[in-house]
Amino acid sequence: AVVLALVLGMSIFFKVDEEQILVSGTEKYTAAVLEAADQLKVIIRFGVGTDNFDLPAMARRGIRVGVIANYNSVAEEVVAMALAAYRKLVFADNTTRAGQWEKKKFMGCEVTGKTVGILGLGHIGQLLVKRLAGFEVKVLGYDPMISPALAEKLGVEPKYCMVVEDAEAGVEAALTAGRD
Repeated sequence: AVVLALVLGMSIFFKVDEEQILVSGTEKYTAAVLEAADQLKVIIRFGVGTDNFDLPAMARRGIRVGVIANYNSVAEEVVAMALAAYRKLVFADNTTRAGQWEKKKFMGCEVTGKTVGILGLGHIGQLLVKRLAGFEVKVLGYDPMISPALAEKLGVEPKYCMVVEDAEAGVEAALTAGRD
């Protein structure tokens, strides 16, 4: 039976019988914070990644972690932010709200026909490729775990996709390609 449900910032803390469960947002959970919750057994992260957790401290205490990721939301946010930057929407909005109308200064650029690079073709990277398809952009991608055949199937130019043993060297090769 649920004994306690408490909202802490963006996190929700549950106590079920004698075990504690935390549904986390983006708050940091250090070893000291984890020590204070002596009956904590599970942290469920709503979002992408676990960089806000002290994973070694969790492992020592036997605290399990689960991730409920909304990859689609992240991919859409990337497209929205890219469009806002490319079209200079934030600057245009700020000056308009200040009573200025500097149309020529904030014309921005069209995205259609441009080249977009994506580092990492996991869940989010693949969704990003799909979201960008409507803009008729050329997509370059780098992922050391994706074969050129899969990259091509996804609609990504496969030149920088290869299964490599040294991922760091592969990233360096992709970033420096075409500089000569």
